Amino acid sequence: SSQLAPELLGCSMVDSEEGLGGSQNPHVSMTVTPSRIDESLLPRSVSDENHHKESEHGEGNLRTRHVAVLAFAMTCAGPFGIESCVRSFGAPWACIGVLLATAIYVLPQICVTAELGSMLPLTNGGVVAWVDRAFGNSCAAVVALNMIIYQLVDLATYPTIVAGYTQQMSSLPSWAATSSQYVIVFLGLVMNLFNLRWATDFYTGLLLLILLPFLIGIVLSIPHWDVAWSIATGAVPATPDGDGQVSAADWNLFLSTMLWLCTGWDSVGNLALEVEKPRHLVDGLFLAAFAAPVVYLACTFAAMAAGPGSWNDGYLAQGYGQLWAPLKPWIVVMGSLSNFLIYTSELACLARMMESMVWGFLDYLPCRLGDHWERGAHVLAVLGITAIQCLLVAGLSFEYLVELSSFLHVIALEICTAAFLQLRFTSPRPRRVWTVPGGDFGSVVVALLLFFVLTILVLSAFGSPNVVYGAVVGNIFFAAISFFLLPKGCHEAWFNTDSA
Repeated sequence: SSQLAPELLGCSMVDSEEGLGGSQNPHVSMTVTPSRIDESLLPRSVSDENHHKESEHGEGNLRTRHVAVLAFAMTCAGPFGIESCVRSFGAPWACIGVLLATAIYVLPQICVTAELGSMLPLTNGGVVAWVDRAFGNSCAAVVALNMIIYQLVDLATYPTIVAGYTQQMSSLPSWAATSSQYVIVFLGLVMNLFNLRWATDFYTGLLLLILLPFLIGIVLSIPHWDVAWSIATGAVPATPDGDGQVSAADWNLFLSTMLWLCTGWDSVGNLALEVEKPRHLVDGLFLAAFAAPVVYLACTFAAMAAGPGSWNDGYLAQGYGQLWAPLKPWIVVMGSLSNFLIYTSELACLARMMESMVWGFLDYLPCRLGDHWERGAHVLAVLGITAIQCLLVAGLSFEYLVELSSFLHVIALEICTAAFLQLRFTSPRPRRVWTVPGGDFGSVVVALLLFFVLTILVLSAFGSPNVVYGAVVGNIFFAAISFFLLPKGCHEAWFNTDSA
């Protein structure tokens, strides 16, 4: 029928009540989405088994190994950053924290992302698209705003880590550490101007190069594992001045950093249309989830073999350098490459999420941000993100950026978890290629684990008022910019009264 046609075509009407002819909205009257046809609107004779099989294919060419590399690169890419956990809370809790975070935070994130990411019709909108489908545009607008700010802040943490590792090289001038941040930002821009699969193949080789000095260091640390064990078990303090006293600020830094090390899995949902089949997305996520804690624990344990140390930002290079001097400059360089890898991977996901907000379901961002070259680079979105990164790395510390990004992520992830439950118990249920094991009971357990961890993080964040203030100011600032940049007539998507 004529009323069904726009939805079948994957289009959304954005004209005002004056109709197509009298609309004063300069925005295009019909926006074509990149997502699949909505199967719930198809007649039963069309939505048959053959159609389902056809819908189980993405529009890209990424396979399991590509997804695994991107997910690992986006969430780990080496043990860099764990120094803050050891320094603030001690070595035993840093090791236990990695295991606990994997069990009660990483795996639930992956389960939610894998199920919603394989939900038909496929979309690159990720968290924002899932919330939009569950609760409508108004709620999706809140999540979109926080996801954009969260990923912008989170991106800035990686260039600041590079500066910390560069400072470990005393032979370099002070300006080198500052300049290294902007080098990472610029290289991230360049890499995102290329095709995603080509970039992923490059990342695979880069990952092996990054982990090589740590593998050598682990082998060299074997004769000193008794020293590492005494530090890992708490018999000897990890830092020379460690007194065992933990302040509220230390607790918030430890928790924020630990969850920051184990976050980003939901961002992989922005690649749902880039894979050949949704199953590749699922398998790649779980493969990366196994590799990340192994790398964190093995590399940290080997650094403890060097004995107590400062565990300041970039300490891993110093610790491994005590095992074999050439490892120090090697790891400094690899630390830069690792964080460059994470930066470029997350930048690719953020650009695709922003594009889906332009051309897809929300009309939340200015249309020009959806422009891209034939090779697949999301040019204007990447350029805009790069400009913001230069501002963030210029004036904010690593610790503050980590705490702020973790707090902002909580808001979006809590709503995403609620959307996961809503879509799980919606009747009729949207079709999925993969579902959480255990049926409805397993889904509830996954959601409760996430809510538990996220609630603790929110409570701890209020121990650092500047973090809360930063989140509030950031939301107001970016909401105001987006509101004034949008074409006239598009703002009703933010305040859709039909939303749940």
